[in-house]
Amino acid sequence: MTWYIINFAIGTVCCFLVGLFVIYRGETRQATRRAWFALCAVISLWHAGKLLIVIAESPLAAHRATYVIYLGAIFLPAFYLHFVLSLLEEERKHLKILLVGYLFVFAELFFLFNGSLIGGVKLYPSIGFYEVPGQMYGVFFANWTILPAFAICR
Repeated sequence: MTWYIINFAIGTVCCFLVGLFVIYRGETRQATRRAWFALCAVISLWHAGKLLIVIAESPLAAHRATYVIYLGAIFLPAFYLHFVLSLLEEERKHLKILLVGYLFVFAELFFLFNGSLIGGVKLYPSIGFYEVPGQMYGVFFANWTILPAFAICR
């Protein structure tokens, strides 16, 4: 468990610092630097949530940590696509796809906060608490599959 705590703590800090470094010291377009910072910020948030679930001592604390995890994870595919399109200077060319990606984000946020994205947490003796998928987890999975695949194919 200690390794996970160290890993997620370092990941939280380093991702955010890398994002700050690029936004303030980067030499590319400002839109690309902002997209990179947003991507780093949500990865940092995801790491922070994973840190919280690893150190959670109760199911309630672990369940609350899933909100932090998914607040970061839900934005990752859309921000990744936005960064790739910004890097290639194709945001306007693929604006409809980008908007669909952000619509996925809002739908997933709705599902997260109404309790249908995550069904709760389960304690596994070897790894600790882990989130249980809810009814609408397929939307999350689809978003994590489709948007990065489109970005990679660009």
